[in-house]
Amino acid sequence: MRKVSMLLLVLLIMPLSIATSEDIAKHDLKALYQEEGIYAGPNQFSDYWARDALFATLGANSIGDYDISKKQLELFIKYQNIDGQIPMRVGDYDITLKLLGININQGQRPRYEQDKLFSNPRDQNCLFVIAAEDYIVKSGDIQFARENFHNFENAITWLASKDDSNNFLIDEGEYAGWTDSVKKNGEVLYTNVCYYRSLKAMSNIAHIVENEPEAQLYDLWARLVHKRINDNFWLDDGYYADWIHDGTTYTYFSTDGNVLAILWGVADEQKAKSILSYAESNKISEGFGVKTTYPEYKTALISPVNIFAGIPDYHTEMRWLWVSCFYAKALNENGFENRATDELAEINAGIEKQGEVYEVYDSDGEPINRLFYKAEHPFAWSSGVCTYVTQDWQSN
Repeated sequence: MRKVSMLLLVLLIMPLSIATSEDIAKHDLKALYQEEGIYAGPNQFSDYWARDALFATLGANSIGDYDISKKQLELFIKYQNIDGQIPMRVGDYDITLKLLGININQGQRPRYEQDKLFSNPRDQNCLFVIAAEDYIVKSGDIQFARENFHNFENAITWLASKDDSNNFLIDEGEYAGWTDSVKKNGEVLYTNVCYYRSLKAMSNIAHIVENEPEAQLYDLWARLVHKRINDNFWLDDGYYADWIHDGTTYTYFSTDGNVLAILWGVADEQKAKSILSYAESNKISEGFGVKTTYPEYKTALISPVNIFAGIPDYHTEMRWLWVSCFYAKALNENGFENRATDELAEINAGIEKQGEVYEVYDSDGEPINRLFYKAEHPFAWSSGVCTYVTQDWQSN
């Protein structure tokens, strides 16, 4: 009788212990809150990575965790160099040993250049301004905007200095973008979409601090970048090219750049529908989540480090939830509501199945677990973006 009673008690308790994907994403995001901001992950990425942490603040702000977002922004302000560059990460200067599972205390230092070929990333400066605007608007902390306005301007000025062709598009070196296993260089779609969005953010921050001349200047600047992206990157096939270098247009479909172009206003309604139709017809979302690119990048474009490590598909076939969640959001806002619902439901089911938000997944929804590389978990970037998208979805 006692065994039967215990079994009934367990059955009653079990449903209450099953967390929803929303709960899991929030929990994983909060688990990575640290003294000065948000770690990208607890293991091989236990540092303050700019792009990871700044995207993650969108999620933190969406649930009212403004203090952690402010700390993260303040950390990058602290290490912004004299030229206005925001570090790529703050923490261990060399992460080689950490990636091999050997973690030694190196002390906290800023690193400004990429680990591969020492290229300087650009998107961290864009995301710094974008994240600052999101924090200021949602928290109402106008004093922070006033006190740090020059830091935001310096970040934009540094970006402008990377316009090698003087055509309102910024250039970057090999492996400098978030897809740092791929040898992209020159004018990259993802980075320039981030650049456009940062200029719009800068215009809004200027407006908030009642600096109307600067607000108008940055708005005009943004419109010029907007025109250049649409003139130079748009293809007759109905989407934006991946990157342009030395007069050559690389026509891969980058899901990240195209989806952010939709969400951040680079693409108009007609272009947005065209992009999504192209993605759907080419089965970008076949299997769990979405592919990062179509078709796969040629082997010659993949970093030898990734090939040696057994993850040449790190930024091609592997599925990143932050890209997948943004893709679902773009579908939902552009007339593909049923597909959006299906896509988000699939993502949520995957999160609930694993009980955590992982860095990268196979197309069957299983976290990457290979001989030399295992997906980081929990993962702040995806936890933050999934939280942000879910909160935004529910409010609209």
